[in-house]
Amino acid sequence: MSQITTDSIPSGLRRLFCAGYDVLLLASLLFIATAIILIPYQSLTGNNLTSGVGRLTLQIYLLLIIVGYYLYFWSHGRQTLGMRAWRIQFVNQHGYHLTWSLAAWRLLWSLITLAPIALLWSSISRSQYAWHDQLSRTYPILVAK
Repeated sequence: MSQITTDSIPSGLRRLFCAGYDVLLLASLLFIATAIILIPYQSLTGNNLTSGVGRLTLQIYLLLIIVGYYLYFWSHGRQTLGMRAWRIQFVNQHGYHLTWSLAAWRLLWSLITLAPIALLWSSISRSQYAWHDQLSRTYPILVAK
């Protein structure tokens, strides 16, 4: 990881703004994904998915879309659409692309460490890395213009 300098580490605030972009993108993606399932289901059955197994199935479906969004973009091209706007990429400890497994570990550690709190911590930490960066051994870098 010798090629990553403190100049190439994005600030915690920049990463929070990037996460905000991704939340907006994911919200629209989830809206479309829900409509794709809900409209035909309600048209065919006359029921809605507000309770029971149908609701649980819809929630799992939406969770898989969120997980798939992050895993795909982190392991293919190193960045989500929000990260592209803020010029941030993720690399492994050797400076290479994330594999599917590293991206999955990063996502898991992000959930466990409550990523927004960990990002605020990175703003005051000497290393400038969030807890999930260190635990997953995946690191954010700034991309040159």
